[in-house]
Amino acid sequence: MADSIAIHLHIDHPELLPEGYADAICTIFNEHASDITDDSSLDDISGVAFVGTRNDIADELCALMKGGILPAHQFSFTVYEEPHHEALGTLLRYTPGVGDFEADCTNTGEVVRSFADIGEAIASTTDRATLIAALEARFGRAGSHCQGETGG
Repeated sequence: MADSIAIHLHIDHPELLPEGYADAICTIFNEHASDITDDSSLDDISGVAFVGTRNDIADELCALMKGGILPAHQFSFTVYEEPHHEALGTLLRYTPGVGDFEADCTNTGEVVRSFADIGEAIASTTDRATLIAALEARFGRAGSHCQGETGG
């Protein structure tokens, strides 16, 4: 059986969402988590879910956005799982026009980077453009949750 873990969802600017979207987002979270702490503002909906659930939630949020045709149907969100056992937590951030960003995180959703991560990226490059590409590849820029998105 998979481990259960605390999971959090934050929607940027929920007040700008089209009518019905807040309820749809809460339904998506409810389908994947239990013991939910309600937050009608969508600032931080928290619950308990299986490890890796952040990807399922992100996929469904992106599917919800793809069903809409207006820019208002696009929204930014962050979903993260708190650390468990000896592992760091994992954060997934989606921003329309930019894509996914995934990273290790703390129990409050703060991204964790090590000097080794940055050092490896620097050591693998010979010029600025290559360094930027290496850092984007290592630390995430484009993602797979909302494929087919325009912009960028």
